[in-house]
Amino acid sequence: MRIRDTERVSHAIQVLKGARSLDGLVDRIYDITEGSLALDRATLHRIARGHTQVARAIDTPEDCIRLYFALMIVGCEEGLPAASVVEEGHAVLTGFVGEPLAGLIFRDLSGTLPKLRDRAALKEYLEEGVRVWLPK
Repeated sequence: MRIRDTERVSHAIQVLKGARSLDGLVDRIYDITEGSLALDRATLHRIARGHTQVARAIDTPEDCIRLYFALMIVGCEEGLPAASVVEEGHAVLTGFVGEPLAGLIFRDLSGTLPKLRDRAALKEYLEEGVRVWLPK
C-alpha cells in the first residue's frame, strides 16, 4: 500500500512517539504487534522520517492497521492527551487509506465510543483492536 501523505504520517509518528527514540519506537511497535509486521526496522525508520518509497511503503492492509493501532497505543503510553492521540491516529489512518475512509471510520468511532476521550479507556480499546488484527 502506498502512503498517501508521507509528511503528515511522519509528523503524526513524531508526535505519537513522544520522547522515545526511533529505535525505541520500533522495538515497542514490534512488541505490541507481537512481531507480526512484515516491515523491517529500516522501513519503519523511513516511514517515521517521511522518506518512504511511494511505490512500496507497507505491503498489506493488515500491516497498516496493526501499525496504526500500535502507534496510537504508544501515544497513550507516552501520556499524550486522548484528543491528541485520536487526532494523530486519524492523520496516520488518513495517510494510509485517504481522508474519505478515515473520516468515515473516525465519525463512526466517535459516535459509538464516547470513551475515546479518556486515555486509559482508549488504550484498552486500541489493545483489543490490535489483538483482533494479529495473525491467528
